[in-house]
Amino acid sequence: MKTVATFEDLNLPSWAVCAIEYGDLSGLEAGEDQEILNWMESFELQPGQSLVFSYGEESFFSSSPEFGLPGDCIDCTATILES
Repeated sequence: MKTVATFEDLNLPSWAVCAIEYGDLSGLEAGEDQEILNWMESFELQPGQSLVFSYGEESFFSSSPEFGLPGDCIDCTATILES
């Protein structure tokens, strides 16, 4: 696998991690699933590419998360890989 791009220091809402990692959209508020999908689409993956996430260990308050309202976030790095 070859690294195409890396996006560091993303303030990802804590409530979105389970949905992103496991596709589990249960328990989300109305519209939150679409916020996640819109954000994921912003990476504009090409055929043969995949998106991999790594997360920090502690959550923190952020007034400017990647999407959604200010709140509890976790530091995230997104990497686009190509086969």
